[in-house]
Amino acid sequence: MSTRGSSAHPGFGGAPLPVRIAAELSLRVAAGRPIEWTPVLSVGIDAIDRQHRTLVDCINRLSEANTCGRSSGVIVALLGDLADYAHEHFRFEERLLEQHGWPKAPDHALAHRAFEAQVHEFSRRLAAGERMLATPLLMFLVEWLTEHILVDDIAYAGFLGADNPT
Repeated sequence: MSTRGSSAHPGFGGAPLPVRIAAELSLRVAAGRPIEWTPVLSVGIDAIDRQHRTLVDCINRLSEANTCGRSSGVIVALLGDLADYAHEHFRFEERLLEQHGWPKAPDHALAHRAFEAQVHEFSRRLAAGERMLATPLLMFLVEWLTEHILVDDIAYAGFLGADNPT
């Protein structure tokens, strides 16, 4: 996981905050516990925070299904729900950034496409019957979402500033 633009946090061996938060959330998910929304995950834009909460809920549903030993078909369906919602969220975010002229909007959109491609690949492999992918999938989702919120989305939130376009 990249930690570009993040500050070190002394409570985790000097690790950057996104790394520390991702590690904490990954441990929760690995232990079968849901991710709890906390203010540290907020970008300060109400509409975006609501959408991020929904993405966290999607990850929690996937985690619960994995913990309960649900079939790969159930995992694929839940992953499809997450992918559909992420697609909607990404398009909302991209329109917002374009409307406000954020200069890094094209790179941000490329990060979204990369996420979508990776989720599609996980889905394809699960649907083809590949086993033991649910846990790596969950770790990918937690790490990606944490970094994306705490590094990439925080960057545009600072650019948008006090406009709070909700």
